[in-house]
Amino acid sequence: MLLSHPVRAAGLLAGLVVPALGVVATVGLILYFLAVVVTCLRARSYQTVAFPLLCLAPGAVTLGLGLGLAA
Repeated sequence: MLLSHPVRAAGLLAGLVVPALGVVATVGLILYFLAVVVTCLRARSYQTVAFPLLCLAPGAVTLGLGLGLAA
């Protein structure tokens, strides 16, 4: 699990060359941070739930804009 962040970041960078790969990497990041949010909520750690949401937001916006511009 330690290598997952660098691998996903490399996927996002490779997505500049191959757009489909960037979409897949972004979806992976979104799913990861959604799982972190769910874990925080299940642990009733409401004070820390804002941090994964702040990391989730740029990926979701980027994906939305990317898919919207591609259509």
